[in-house]
Amino acid sequence: MQSALSNLSVTIVVAVADRFSCTPKTLDEILNRAAEYPFDLIFVDGSSPQHIQKYLDEKVGKNQLKVIRSEHYLSPSQSRNMGAAMAESEYILFIDNDVFVEDGWLKALVQCAKETDADVITPLVCIGEPIGETIHLAGGETHIEMNDLAEGEKNARKLYVKHHFANQPLKKAKEKLKRQSCSLVDLHCVLVKKQVFEAVDGFDESLLNTREHVDFCLRVQERGFSIYCEPDSVVTYVPGEFPNALEWSDIPYFSLRWSDSWEKKSLNRFIEKWDLAEDNYFRMRFKKLGQYRKDALLKPIFLKLRKYRMSKIEKPLAKLESFLNNYFYNNGKAV
Repeated sequence: MQSALSNLSVTIVVAVADRFSCTPKTLDEILNRAAEYPFDLIFVDGSSPQHIQKYLDEKVGKNQLKVIRSEHYLSPSQSRNMGAAMAESEYILFIDNDVFVEDGWLKALVQCAKETDADVITPLVCIGEPIGETIHLAGGETHIEMNDLAEGEKNARKLYVKHHFANQPLKKAKEKLKRQSCSLVDLHCVLVKKQVFEAVDGFDESLLNTREHVDFCLRVQERGFSIYCEPDSVVTYVPGEFPNALEWSDIPYFSLRWSDSWEKKSLNRFIEKWDLAEDNYFRMRFKKLGQYRKDALLKPIFLKLRKYRMSKIEKPLAKLESFLNNYFYNNGKAV
């Protein structure tokens, strides 16, 4: 099979998702578990801490790794676009630096691309630890549908999004999984034809921290390109949580990445771009701006406080964190 696939070239672009600290483990796994298939490797470094920069500098020259470095923090979409601009291959594999891969993951994606001539291919994406046990999505569906207007609504255009097999144990769902076309991928890991990526104008950099994957898939569908899910390729996205998988040096970027400012701008941009009704989903997102940030940073602290019967200070701490986040990141820029 290797000889049959050898004429399909791939560039792996690694972008920082939520945190820097998991970079060494992710890159080491990619280098170790993709050796079966030739590839170029680009890491986009948006002002990582010194110890991560040192690790990257040591890797360059010893492996097929190239590093694009920015002196400023970058959104994931900015990073992916910067990496894609350097790619000269037929396919670009976008993967986040908090995604861990399993043996055969790249070869299975390439094989699907070759056999189906798909334009966009997602692996089976799991979530959390233990690695490879709980499904995040095995492809999915997204489209814009026209609904009946509810009282007070002026727009009937609503977004439909569904993850296939979400939160199901992989062991139980494995027999049901098969290669098939779909309309939704996540950007934790996705293989894209370079000419298709260019045809849809890449990733929308105005979407700073949410709905980037849905926007990309809607534009792919608009142009009539095909999307497939290949469950023989398995990767796992591991969210960060303080203080275990989220280090002190990660917090400034993480706080910007999931700032109220970035989330609000992203949601407004997505609604305006696709002329959508502000339905219950969006109303709840605006009401709970920064919830992912708060879950990762504050909930672990609150659990410890409850052990010492100090739960009364949870609300003041949450208000203080929101105030500080808005103070430092109100313009969407790190100080």
